[in-house]
Amino acid sequence: MSEAFYLSVLVPNLYGPWAELLADALDPRPGSTVLDVASGPGTVARVVARRIGAIGHVYACDESATMLAAGAALAPEHGAGSIDYLACAADELPLPDDRVDAVTCQQGLQFFPDRVAALAEMRRVARPRARLALDVWRGIDDMPVYQALAAAAEDVFGSAGGLRETPFSLADPDALARLVAEAGWTQVDVSPRDLPIEFAAVAHVLQSYEVTPVADAFRALDAGGRDELERAVRRHLGAHVDTDGAVRTTTGTHFLTATA
Repeated sequence: MSEAFYLSVLVPNLYGPWAELLADALDPRPGSTVLDVASGPGTVARVVARRIGAIGHVYACDESATMLAAGAALAPEHGAGSIDYLACAADELPLPDDRVDAVTCQQGLQFFPDRVAALAEMRRVARPRARLALDVWRGIDDMPVYQALAAAAEDVFGSAGGLRETPFSLADPDALARLVAEAGWTQVDVSPRDLPIEFAAVAHVLQSYEVTPVADAFRALDAGGRDELERAVRRHLGAHVDTDGAVRTTTGTHFLTATA
């Protein structure tokens, strides 16, 4: 996918606002050492680095070396903690036991092949009483943009390729809490949160296909096919497309906190 699009559109309009709320939930102490799992280009890592200050440190871990490189290329923020970008799987963290004071994971857990193993690995590297803060999308009914993307994909491709299922596979809050507890975390709390989001145009929503299960089919479309898909997305967004052409709607997540 285009890392430039991710950083210029998805981060400020979708992942960035949620990162601030996730950092609020984590509430890291100044000078802390924090692990951010499924960090992508370091969206949460940079927010947390700002919160912990210059004497703090963040490990930003992700399987995609390309996304990590996009984050590492951004200029460091004055007064923020340092960030190490580490290419690794969530269940094979290259850190010693009891290394970090806090752990974050933004919209990653639902995509891990072995969720309990990943959570247990986060628990392994966490010091006693370390805090975990993560979020996952609620059901697709709480995500009008993804509803539109899935419906339009079904219209044009004949299938949403799992877009309705995988990103929203941890929508049950009780099942999510049990999963985290099974990995050894305690004092698990799950709460719903909603946040307004805005895309400047339907074309920006269309580019979001780059991070969906139908990304390959999307890239294979010719100009006519993209026009057809954009019309379908616009139709399914309906009243969420404002008079100025911007898409304004809401997103819903589960916020989870726990203690090592």
